Amino acid sequence: MATITATKQPQYVDMAYGKNILSLFDSDEDGFRYYIEIINAENDETLFSLRQSPNPVGYGHFDLGRLLQTQVQGHQTIESISKLSPAAGEVFSYKLAIGYVENTGAPVTQSVISGSGVIEEYNVLPGRKPYTSIDWGYTPYVPELTFGEVGPGLVDAVTAVDRKQKALTDRHIDTTTGATITDGKPTALGDTEVVHRITLGNDDFYTLSFLNRWDIAGGKAYSGFYNGISDITFYMFDSAGTQLASTSVFNVLANGGGPDTTGGDNLTPSGSYTVISCQTSTNNPVVGLQPTTSHYYVVVRGWSTEAYGSGTEISEWYRFDIDDGECNDFDHIQVSWLNSLGARDYFTFEKRNDHQISVDRTTFHQLDADWASTGISTPSYNKGETVFGQSAEEQYTANTRYLSDIESQYLKNLYLSPDVKVRFAGSNDWQPVVLTSNQWTERTYRKDKLFQHTITFRTANPINMQQG
Repeated sequence: MATITATKQPQYVDMAYGKNILSLFDSDEDGFRYYIEIINAENDETLFSLRQSPNPVGYGHFDLGRLLQTQVQGHQTIESISKLSPAAGEVFSYKLAIGYVENTGAPVTQSVISGSGVIEEYNVLPGRKPYTSIDWGYTPYVPELTFGEVGPGLVDAVTAVDRKQKALTDRHIDTTTGATITDGKPTALGDTEVVHRITLGNDDFYTLSFLNRWDIAGGKAYSGFYNGISDITFYMFDSAGTQLASTSVFNVLANGGGPDTTGGDNLTPSGSYTVISCQTSTNNPVVGLQPTTSHYYVVVRGWSTEAYGSGTEISEWYRFDIDDGECNDFDHIQVSWLNSLGARDYFTFEKRNDHQISVDRTTFHQLDADWASTGISTPSYNKGETVFGQSAEEQYTANTRYLSDIESQYLKNLYLSPDVKVRFAGSNDWQPVVLTSNQWTERTYRKDKLFQHTITFRTANPINMQQG
């Protein structure tokens, strides 16, 4: 019987679009093929099975990426969340069973492998990674924390934050530190803390997504998985730098998060709870922005004790500056897209935009009289050339304001995205569109000084047209 070991396993959380490698080894046997099952961790259904003979030195290498890509998609309703949301469709959780098939006989499953003894399942997001990258999980999007006991019968708690996590966004483009901010900041925001600044209008939507569960084994005080997010906290300020209010959206089922029902349950996140998204725009009803609010901060806190609402900042800070931009004769168009990390990013096109409808008609010439009748007449309402069928396509062209070079690089991810939606000013509805901008020119501030981006797109759902 073959004795198989897994010499390389996928990361606990990884990007589906890229290499997801499983490597197996057996040194003693020949005349068999490796056998793998990819199992849906939600219902234990076997989705795929693979068989492959070992190479001459006994190894079998499997890239699971193509199969995993069929199981993930972007969060289709993320902009409609009012508070929090788990990853509806973003995360595919799976288990791996390994075994062998002899030249004769049925497959023999040896075991469901579980990482280094603590991984219960693997997860992939619908993001992309460089072709040179094998593992993604241990990245700046995962915090490095130290844990300790907080008391008899209580959960292990964060005692030190060695590295704070980033949100799952490509928009880390306008970054500063707490020391540079002089127009109002929370007391919890230290001078060396990283702050990412984002500008948005009063009616803009904006969501941020964060990993909610991590494998923190490897030298830390606590080994295993941890329920990451206690709450996402907002601090509101006016233009004079006065703090107007602060409020927290707790990561519990009642607020759309989870898997905890109440704070301190310390349930281990799995499946869709691997990622938690938050409505961080002015549309969040928990925030309750006052009319004089000029900017506000968003930060993730983790459990530091079992006391509900007590937490330690475990993410970098995100500052939102409210600015509707300069007045012009064109309504803004906000664009949302699936970013490189499998979450959503946003940008508002503030300058000239044009709307064009193209109608394609199929016609035929109808007889201009009833030639079988006793007489011939042609009434004025006779159709003559008649529309047999028609279709219409709505096309838009939108322009940005003048951009910096780093903003231009950020927008590259919009052009590369397969899932784009737009929202027109005055509407809360997001419409899926298909980009028709199939090429763009890389520009730099040094060469071009000031420049704009122009995108063209068509609506993904055509106008319903009548027939003649």
